[in-house]
Amino acid sequence: MIETSRRDIPDVLPQEFYDEQEELRNKLLMFRLRNYNKIDPNSSLNINLGDVEPRLKQATRSFASLFANIPEILRGSQSFSQRIQR
Repeated sequence: MIETSRRDIPDVLPQEFYDEQEELRNKLLMFRLRNYNKIDPNSSLNINLGDVEPRLKQATRSFASLFANIPEILRGSQSFSQRIQR
């Protein structure tokens, strides 16, 4: 961690931050519960992540397995990896 020079971050986070955090956490949990049986971790092995370095493939492959059955999100994930590679 490094010290930041940003002045837009309060030193004490307001309750709104924690409310948004809880809302996001609940949405992620709902996604997990709705898709728990639909996700096959091995399915990511068949996904072409493009021409990116092996470490980036390793870091993003777990996300690819989440979206293997959602083609439009998978394409977005693949293009994101390729942009990071560049």
